[in-house]
Amino acid sequence: MIEHVDDIVDMRRYLALAEGDLPPSLATTLTNIERAGNPWKQPKRRRAAWTQGLDFAVPLMRDFSFTAPQAPWSYAGHHISIIWEVTVTVDIPWSPDAAWSERIILRPPASAA
Repeated sequence: MIEHVDDIVDMRRYLALAEGDLPPSLATTLTNIERAGNPWKQPKRRRAAWTQGLDFAVPLMRDFSFTAPQAPWSYAGHHISIIWEVTVTVDIPWSPDAAWSERIILRPPASAA
């Protein structure tokens, strides 16, 4: 077993994290990921541009559905509140994950008139 590889990796990790000693190309890449969310410094509206001209479709949107519980219904009171919320999180490689939340109101079914 090669034991010195772990020591070399630990030393390199120390130089990168503690002292900020990174190769210029890696420093630029990490800065781009931090600021733009991707290593190529592309704005969000242009991230899918690379898919143009491909001979196959790249799905960029997904449909989803969920089943809301039948009870308890939403309620806002003085001492207690029941608030329902749906959160969708998209795992985006090389970028911060996108998340969206929306509160929903659950009401009793309308009575038949």
